[in-house]
Amino acid sequence: MGNISDAFGKVTISAPTFSDIEVLVATHRVINEKAWTPTTLNGSPSEADCITTKEGFVSVTLPFTACGNWNIRENIDSFLINILKQDSTLGDIPMSATFDYVDAESGVNFIYKATVNIVPQNNH
Repeated sequence: MGNISDAFGKVTISAPTFSDIEVLVATHRVINEKAWTPTTLNGSPSEADCITTKEGFVSVTLPFTACGNWNIRENIDSFLINILKQDSTLGDIPMSATFDYVDAESGVNFIYKATVNIVPQNNH
C-alpha cells in the first residue's frame, strides 16, 4: 500500500456526439462508486461548455478530484479502459480524455503538474 495522493484539475472528454459523452460520464460514475482510489467528475456534461472540434468531435470539460496510490497516473491510464470494460458497446465509439491536473502527496512533499491525453488502443 502506497501513500495516498490528492489531485484536482479538469478533464476534457471528446467523442462523436454529446450523447456519447453523457453515457461515458454516467458509466464512469457507476465505476467510481466502488473505486478504492476514486476519480470524481464534478458537474454534468449538460452544465459544461460544449465545443465542436475541427475534427467534428464534441468536447466537454469537467472539473475533477482524485485520490491515487502514490499518484493518480494509474487512475488516468485506466479511465477509459475501465469505462469500456463496464460497457463494451462503447468500444466502437472513438473517444479520448485529456487530464490537466495537479497531484500532491503531502507526506513526502510531492507536487506534480501534468497534462495527459489518453485514447484507448482499440479506438479509431
